[in-house]
Amino acid sequence: RPAQEPMLAESAYYYIDDVKVIPAFGRPEPAGPEAPPVFTDDPEFDRTYVLDNIQFEFNSYKLLPQSYFDLERVVSYLKSHPDVSVELAGHTDSVGDDAYNMELSANRAKSAAAYLISQGIRRNRITTKGYGEGRPLTEGNDERAHELNRRVEIKFHR
Repeated sequence: RPAQEPMLAESAYYYIDDVKVIPAFGRPEPAGPEAPPVFTDDPEFDRTYVLDNIQFEFNSYKLLPQSYFDLERVVSYLKSHPDVSVELAGHTDSVGDDAYNMELSANRAKSAAAYLISQGIRRNRITTKGYGEGRPLTEGNDERAHELNRRVEIKFHR
């Protein structure tokens, strides 16, 4: 049947169904009620939070640029609360041997700390620890489980 509008005579209609809006930076929702909450701009002290978008190059502790958003939020909070210190904890998935994962997780926590220091946060306000694969958020050997378990957590102290 011919188009009613001249501009549509050479066009086609497309109907799109089942559309999802997914954040550009983000991870799947943690599984289980024990999963730490994601860091917000008003954290409770002595509570563990996941820095949701801290990402590293594959098999590396080099931060990817999308990590800077969450780290900048931490910098901003620490600059406005000079009496607060933080503890950064690195975690890996279960791929690789235990010794390698311990070293990788410690270096990832140190990379996050180095960024905070580069932005003017004093080194003596930051401690780091690597836990390797020893504290998974979820069990499983699929990519979703691995992604959830590769993370950096933060805890704020007075």
